Amino acid sequence: IRASNLGDMMKFGAAFDMKKARALAEAEASAGEGAPSARPSAEEVIDQAFALLPQVFVPERAPGWEAAIVFDIQGASPWTVRVSGGRCTTERGRAEDPTCVVTVDRDTYAAVIRGEEKPEKAFLAGKIRATNLADMMKFGAAFDMKKAREVAERHRTQGSTASTPAPSVASGGDPAAQVAAAFDALPGAFRPSAVPGWEATIRFEVRGAGEWTLVVDADGPRVTRGAAGEPTCVVTTALEDYARVVTGELKAEQAFMQRKITASNLGDMLNFGRAFDMRAVQEHLRGNAAASTAPPAARPEPSAPGGMNRACIGNTYSGEEPQFVRPEDARRFAEATLDDNPAYGGDGAGTLAPPLFAVRLLKDVVFRAVGDEELGADLLNLVHAEQDMRFLRPLRTWDLCATRATITDIEDKSSGQLLRLSESVLVDGEEAVRVAASMFVRAPNRGERPRERPPQEPPPEREIAFRETVTVPPDHGSRYAEASLDNNPIHTDEEVARLAGFPGIILQGLCTMAFAAKALVGRTANGDPARLRRLAVRFSKPVFLGDVLETRGWVLDPLPDGSSAYGFEVVNQAGEAVITDGRAEVAPA
Repeated sequence: IRASNLGDMMKFGAAFDMKKARALAEAEASAGEGAPSARPSAEEVIDQAFALLPQVFVPERAPGWEAAIVFDIQGASPWTVRVSGGRCTTERGRAEDPTCVVTVDRDTYAAVIRGEEKPEKAFLAGKIRATNLADMMKFGAAFDMKKAREVAERHRTQGSTASTPAPSVASGGDPAAQVAAAFDALPGAFRPSAVPGWEATIRFEVRGAGEWTLVVDADGPRVTRGAAGEPTCVVTTALEDYARVVTGELKAEQAFMQRKITASNLGDMLNFGRAFDMRAVQEHLRGNAAASTAPPAARPEPSAPGGMNRACIGNTYSGEEPQFVRPEDARRFAEATLDDNPAYGGDGAGTLAPPLFAVRLLKDVVFRAVGDEELGADLLNLVHAEQDMRFLRPLRTWDLCATRATITDIEDKSSGQLLRLSESVLVDGEEAVRVAASMFVRAPNRGERPRERPPQEPPPEREIAFRETVTVPPDHGSRYAEASLDNNPIHTDEEVARLAGFPGIILQGLCTMAFAAKALVGRTANGDPARLRRLAVRFSKPVFLGDVLETRGWVLDPLPDGSSAYGFEVVNQAGEAVITDGRAEVAPA
């Protein structure tokens, strides 16, 4: 696909819901095969949505939230949503003690519920108004409206046609049945050549459902209900979370990074991920209720086990939803990078966000790229190698941003592979931040002695223009994880970090880069982050909690447009460089 106007193409992608278009096309096609179902009225849609809200409430997304929100819907009955004690209730009518009143007309809110209009755009256009913005933000986070639409549509179609087939195991219903069916399907999804010689006894402790034991040995895999034998690995998870994993709603890697799945033996978990084709299990579950009870057929394993699939070079991924630069998120990011620049402190629209806030916006789309099952990257052996960010315009609060990422190259190295990505943050269809990033995927250690690194050349003599020191707080991995959404457990969990081969929790490389950005903005741009045009680094050594880091900068030749250029590095308390090849470009005042 080629386009003469990239801005129009980006807006086209944001403005049209192609997933809904496919669903409507499928509905029209199926309607031709039977009696057509009437489209429910706007008021029916609204009433059904409020009735379903308690079913799609996710209390973990808004812990401690207490609210009474009145929806004053012009042209329809008002509704009250109450949240208290981790529970949600709804009732028709107006509460006498609302914490927030939402005003919207009937047709607009019905369009939002159906997915025909984005709530963020309706809010910005003044079609939805609220007296308490904080409650509205928490409402948007705490309810799974996509699930609500799916449940409502399923109820509608089941009520409108007598011949509606029963939902499959994966499409709705009992999480316990989903998990049990997935364990039954595991042996058929085994790919033995992916992990030659691997033997293990893995016990799955699924809270709310019980235990299963998976044994892999010379006779192949077998699964039994309950605890059996002496486990080499114990996997702990909750029923709802594991049901989402086996049905494909949640990636296993993402669940692990969010600590929704924990394991006592990281090696066995990595081998499990390589050896069992969970996509085949998911496909089997989706067809389970449609008469097919045959075991799943595992897809062939990659031709080079452990290596990334070069066929993915050129793949482009887009963020699922546009994202606002929310003032509270920008402030939290600044606090988590120990940046007290007053430029980031405002609540109104248009306040500057820290330059590296872009990595929070890009997190999900980058994870979609590196976590693509077809790519086959070993996420728990993946480390950030290089990051080169160009700031074409500063990000400001309440910017509505789209994101995309492209796999541009895969390079073989002596001890692993280098994955290169191109990433973008777009505002109103125009590129605001452009990133060239590389990730190094370490090859599994198969007992070979590591190659000795040649001694580093001493750095050239430089005239240091500025120095700035920061001490990494003891809880900083968790603080930055919360603010940036980079929740890989090697940054938050001592045990996982050790299992991954580190002596302790390591700090996110991009947090170290943000420390350097703070120093550079303060020392070279007179505290004005809008003047920072480029920041590029190479991550050379891990940073640990408690380390004392010093950013050292020096002046380079100016650019033809009058911008200043600086080189820099970050060293730890032992004088070891943790960031090298740093380069910053700063626009004139």
